[in-house]
Amino acid sequence: MGLAETFAAGWVFGLEYQIERLGAPLVLTYMFTNFGSIIVACGFWFGFDSGNAVRAGFLALFLCYFTGIFVTYLLLAKKMAEEPGQWTWSAIIYELTFRNVMTLRQELAKVVGYVPAAWALGMKQFIPHVLLVLFINLAQSKNADGDPLLGHYGGYVSWPFQVGGILVVVFVGFIMLVGLAMPHRLECLDRTADGPIQPIQMTAYSRAPTTLESGSGVGDNIVAFSPP
Repeated sequence: MGLAETFAAGWVFGLEYQIERLGAPLVLTYMFTNFGSIIVACGFWFGFDSGNAVRAGFLALFLCYFTGIFVTYLLLAKKMAEEPGQWTWSAIIYELTFRNVMTLRQELAKVVGYVPAAWALGMKQFIPHVLLVLFINLAQSKNADGDPLLGHYGGYVSWPFQVGGILVVVFVGFIMLVGLAMPHRLECLDRTADGPIQPIQMTAYSRAPTTLESGSGVGDNIVAFSPP
């Protein structure tokens, strides 16, 4: 659940807007670069008993990540060429990497008060990545009897406890995938569609954010700009 929540906050929030602005290939390539490289590395770390598994895992992580970043760079350059004068490098990189989570941070601050920028940075680039590694590690770990913890957790009987727990994980993953691929299918759960709650507006801008809200400290409240 923690992985799903942090992934939703850091990566799913504002996804439709990002795809509208930047295109699905660019946004999804960057997402896959972040999490696909970790999944590949975990295959080496936890799938092999060789003494070189850790080293091979880190090598795979760096190769996959930087290959994906290079492809992301090419897509960014293509987007800038398609819309000349609309983007600067700093603006389009911010749009892709931190714009959505910084907007969420601002909206949360209106309700709960000050939210440090470190929270947004962690939600986007650190916490879900670490939780994914921990989840894969836990899923393949073995109990005292040598059985995988996945399906044998705590020594409970298979039905209903093990099956119920696995179904909860599958259901959460299914909802996440539906939200990513077909968000309109979840509109019945969106109270902003026909209720009193107003949806968060992510105003478009065409230049890099350079202004900070007064009294917040350097880097604390990066604000979104309207077009000049």
